[in-house]
Amino acid sequence: MLKIGEKITAANRLGRTGSSGRCAGPHLHREIRRDDKTVNPLAFFRAGRRISQHP
Repeated sequence: MLKIGEKITAANRLGRTGSSGRCAGPHLHREIRRDDKTVNPLAFFRAGRRISQHP
């Protein structure tokens, strides 16, 4: 389990998908916070995609 303020790497598991309650299928909700403010995760997903394409 990650702790608040801990640095993460691409190898860290950040969540799992699952199904609870009434939903159309397994899904994952994520929230990224920096300095107690919610941050749009799109930039992180784009950065991860670019990083994974480099040899």
